[in-house]
Amino acid sequence: MSDILQTISQRHADQTATEIDVPEWNTKLYFTPLTAAERASIRKGIDAEDDGEMMIASIIRKACDKDGKRVFEDTAETRAILSGKAEFSVIRRIIEAADSARAKMTSDDVKNV
Repeated sequence: MSDILQTISQRHADQTATEIDVPEWNTKLYFTPLTAAERASIRKGIDAEDDGEMMIASIIRKACDKDGKRVFEDTAETRAILSGKAEFSVIRRIIEAADSARAKMTSDDVKNV
């Protein structure tokens, strides 16, 4: 394995989850950085123009508890509740917070090299 691939693999193994406080749901959710394979899996079967469904699928796929266990099962009931009852502003804030924290982490990591 090349040094670059080894570095990528090690960085993936060492990554820490970003904690997102969601007081509206009385919980904290944890997100690890999104890989290309996870992104493809999340997007599968979803209209690329449907931002809401993409965000919901991302939360279902990536939201974990503090122990790293997925919080949501990918079921019709979960999707129905998240899309029909959860406030869109909360869903958007969760995704934006996870993305912002990951971007900041990446930027800070580059500065420290």
